[in-house]
Amino acid sequence: MDKEEALIEFLKGLRISLNNASVYFKEHPFYLKSVQEFKQKIDALFAFMNPIKINIAPQSLFIDGKNYDKTQLHTELATLFHLRKIKTIEIREGLTVDELLNLLSALALPPKDIMKNGGLRNILLRQKNMHCFVEDLDYSQLLGAVGEEAKDIWGYLFGEAAQNRDEQAINNCVDNFGAVVGNLKAKDLTADDNLKKNICSFLVCLKDGKKDKFDRCSREMFKAIMKNKGSIGSEEIEKVKEFFKDVNEEQFADMLLEGLVKDDSFDALSLELFSKLTGAKNQQDISRSLLERISSKDALKENPRAAKRVKELLSKSQNQAVSEVYRNILSSLLKDISFEKGVFFDRSRLHTNFRYLLLNLLEEEKDKGKLALIVTKITDEWGNIVNDKDTRFLRFFCDIEIKIKGSFPDLAGLFEDIDKRLTDFVEHLLWENNPLPELGYLIDILNKSSLDADYYLNKIFSEERLSPSVLKLFFKSFPDQQGSFLKRLEKRNSDMDFIIRVINNLKLVESGLVLGILAGIYGLSGEMARIEVLKVMSTLSQINGSFLLSILHKDSGYLKKQALVVLRRDPQLRKEACGVMLAIPSFLGLKNDLLLENMDLIDEAGFKEAADYLQFLRSRPYFWNKRIRQKAGEILDKWNVGKG
Repeated sequence: MDKEEALIEFLKGLRISLNNASVYFKEHPFYLKSVQEFKQKIDALFAFMNPIKINIAPQSLFIDGKNYDKTQLHTELATLFHLRKIKTIEIREGLTVDELLNLLSALALPPKDIMKNGGLRNILLRQKNMHCFVEDLDYSQLLGAVGEEAKDIWGYLFGEAAQNRDEQAINNCVDNFGAVVGNLKAKDLTADDNLKKNICSFLVCLKDGKKDKFDRCSREMFKAIMKNKGSIGSEEIEKVKEFFKDVNEEQFADMLLEGLVKDDSFDALSLELFSKLTGAKNQQDISRSLLERISSKDALKENPRAAKRVKELLSKSQNQAVSEVYRNILSSLLKDISFEKGVFFDRSRLHTNFRYLLLNLLEEEKDKGKLALIVTKITDEWGNIVNDKDTRFLRFFCDIEIKIKGSFPDLAGLFEDIDKRLTDFVEHLLWENNPLPELGYLIDILNKSSLDADYYLNKIFSEERLSPSVLKLFFKSFPDQQGSFLKRLEKRNSDMDFIIRVINNLKLVESGLVLGILAGIYGLSGEMARIEVLKVMSTLSQINGSFLLSILHKDSGYLKKQALVVLRRDPQLRKEACGVMLAIPSFLGLKNDLLLENMDLIDEAGFKEAADYLQFLRSRPYFWNKRIRQKAGEILDKWNVGKG
């Protein structure tokens, strides 16, 4: 057996062993036998090379100075290793079966598991393998590289990230995208179909749910194209357009504005290429978007270099293949904008009109893709909404958002970012002594706080920042923190003014949120605060029946009277109240004073559900119950129930 034959047998054995490692558990007899056979092939290859070192490219293996990429065996192994981010594998003489088993088991792990464990190298180091070494691929090393290898590897990585939708791989590619495409030549971007396909697939992957990353990479691709503008002829334009097929008019406008303002190399040839890339169909929309951006940003304000660049572009583009639309927009910039004194726009009014225009579009639009675009535009306008404290706009927006979510439940994720911004903004307004219109409505629709419970408790009790809105959002967001609230309030038990303020603020909070809190305050307070609690409860829409009935068992006559005022609203609770107050055993008349007091309270409250109990009391025997019989009879006669 010569060296080449030994190497072929080694690679075959490696592929078979890896297949078996992914199917059989480590101690399976068949698997152990195959590993032992593979160990023999390794030992045979040691006769020709020691160590055995394999360098891995995306679709080929480099061993002992020779590239292996001609057969399916070579490409399959290369792909398997590359997916696991392996740069080299080295096996040295003295390898044991246990070490080989560890190597194969590690190589058979899913790529995600390998990444979670810090790469193959770390896995083998933890196993203390003395004769197996792996070098993990560090893709950042390729950023300064040139040539086919760097281009092929990154093309493969873009395609892999798009296909597998692996977040870590996507983020790695996004972070390096600008440096990678910036090193590519025009022919790489137009003539290498595989590279072009993988980059386009990666951009499509970002477009779905990763707008910021898509914008970032699209801008980097635009810069790379502009860098190669002198090498891109008319026949390559259609190929270049494929990189921007999902870029919308607003994003193109951003690219053009960035070129005008920041790129000193953006010249007439750049504008000509931009004109060809966007085509005639979208130029009017791009121009309108560009004007919106100029009017809403300070990008061109006091920027003489930009003014000079626009003038040069206007003068030099007359004989270039630049559309009339873009020439008109350049003329408009020079006519309507003073680059030395700023932009002649009423910015505040323009922002307000613009966002309400977006609101109208949002309400009328039925296309999901355009809805997403409009929401993005509103998000971009958020800073101006916050500065103007435009709560009226936000109420209208929330009403429309609720309708959209009802019609298109799958679009709920579209509003996640803006909903978080809304929560942050509303909570910021909570602490201002400025009762803005619609603030109460906005608090009602918030699902939860962006802050924690301790923040609220410190604001309420340490800074005494009390308002119905603060309390409402606190109890709505942290229903499990009622005990903490009461503990903090108990420490202020001697501060009657503060406790009364809390009770009066709770009066304006939705009753379902505060019934338990009011009952808790009642339990830790004195007579005055208890009276205030019951007065507040009488104004709420819901009734805490069990709590109010407990008052009838034990508290003073005045508190019972206040509790009966609340209980009067519910027929069933009125019956139960009569039972609590009148069905009291009174051995030898010891409880008669309590019964007489309760009968007076029932009479005053007009609870005629007590008639049966009073009939019973009127017939109660023995001389010590004489007053009870008389009082019961008086009330029944007054109610015209009759004698019994």
